[in-house]
Parts: sequence; C-alpha cells; structure tokens
Amino acid sequence: MPSTQSPPISSTPATFSKSHQRTTTQELMLIILPTKGISPQRSLLSVGGTLICLLETPATVSTLWERFQQNSTHNGHRSNITFDWFTLALAILFTVQAVDWNSNQELERSHVPA
Repeated sequence: MPSTQSPPISSTPATFSKSHQRTTTQELMLIILPTKGISPQRSLLSVGGTLICLLETPATVSTLWERFQQNSTHNGHRSNITFDWFTLALAILFTVQAVDWNSNQELERSHVPA
C-alpha cells in the first residue's frame, strides 16, 4: 500500500499585494451594505441587526441559526440567507464587538460602555 505524506508546511507567512487588499476591502464593503446586487434584506448589516435582535437570551450558534430561520418564516417570507452568509454576519458582529461568548460557550450581546 502506498504511503501518504502530507505536503510540507511553510513557515513563511503569506503576503498579499496592496492591490489585492484593496480589492478585498472593496468587495467586503459591497456585501456589508445594500447595493444594486445585494438587497437590503441580504446585506450583512441587516442580517447582523436581525441576529442581535434574536439574541435576547444567550444561544449557541445552532440555536441562533434556528431562531433566524424561524424569524424569516414567521415574517412571511422564506429567507434565502445561507448558513455561510449567516456566519459572515456573525463574524462582523464579533469584529465590531457586538457579540461575545459567555461562560457557557453561548453567544450573547456585548454591552459596550458609551
């Protein structure tokens, strides 16, 4: 039986050109806010706002996803938000420190002093 070897791991950090970073930032801005290609309901800002509202009580990621799907169905429309899109919105909420993990490893709203 042939042996399987893992490819060598490089210790050199990956680098990107400034133009790549600029493109990435521009692309990110196009999905955070509504645009011609992203409806207001699908923008990550809107999805994130819904997630914050649904975190009235702490929840696991799975529970929050279920709440999100139930909320979309309850509002009379089937959401076309995928789990990937949901996690992107959640990542933005972590980035702006709007959510955090509690001691039970559940998501909860962060209370940032003004």
